Amino acid sequence: MSVAIEPAIPQARHRPSGLVQLTELAVFRVGELGGVSTAPNVIGTGFAGLNRELAGGGWPRGELTEILCDGVGMGELALLLPAMLNLQAANLAALANTGRSAGGGGCVWIGAPHLPYAPALRDAGMDLTKVFIIDSTRAEDSLWAAEQSLASGAMDSVSVWINGAIADTSLRRLKHAAMSGGATCWLMRPTLFARHASPAPLRMMLKGEASGELTINLIKRRGLPPNKTIILQSRSLPCLGRKRLQEQQQRITQNIAQGITTQTSTPPSTPLRDWLGRTFGQAALQATPVRSRSMSPDR
Repeated sequence: MSVAIEPAIPQARHRPSGLVQLTELAVFRVGELGGVSTAPNVIGTGFAGLNRELAGGGWPRGELTEILCDGVGMGELALLLPAMLNLQAANLAALANTGRSAGGGGCVWIGAPHLPYAPALRDAGMDLTKVFIIDSTRAEDSLWAAEQSLASGAMDSVSVWINGAIADTSLRRLKHAAMSGGATCWLMRPTLFARHASPAPLRMMLKGEASGELTINLIKRRGLPPNKTIILQSRSLPCLGRKRLQEQQQRITQNIAQGITTQTSTPPSTPLRDWLGRTFGQAALQATPVRSRSMSPDR
């Protein structure tokens, strides 16, 4: 009795119904545009023009981002503030829906060149109980504090200011800590280090214009060609208001030169003046004549 044996036909492997997207694996094709994305590893910048030029449509979450700028006050915090607010809003939404939150909405500022002005941050919508300031003068201490904050998993973002050179090993430690803790690290450095290599997937150079505009040059970005210039108008940076303040100061200077009295005019608006006006009333902000020292009595 003979039995015919048929050759076995290899069965096709079962493919999962949902294919893993390349963006979920942090893989991007060369030349791929950023576009608008709601991926959990991206934070909206708050600026539509900047979102279009970044892979995924926002700041990379759980990554190291370098912001190269000379000096302070040109708009670097105004550039990051919308993302910090988005992180706090996302934390509140997750807390309301699931009762749990990963990062807690906290942000750490390490080695800031000046003490942040709390009333202005509160008026912008920041929860001051989630803002932590670490005053550090040594680069080694700042890097250690940043690494510990990123890896703790208790913070959503860490902003650190370093003026000196940073070893490649330290940069990679920051990157690894950000990835392991799921927090975003914004590293502020002078523009002189733009020619140095860095493991950060996103690097940009900031330049403040006299008109109040902020020029952003993307010198490195994931999946897209570098050297892309973006200009943010002063009206897009409400935290600055520098152009409006300069115009008011120039107008007052012209009035004084023309002999027009300014005793009844309203002084230029500043965050401190606005805060004092809401707290003590507008009567405390009226301009009062100041006598020169030669007119004051000797006693």
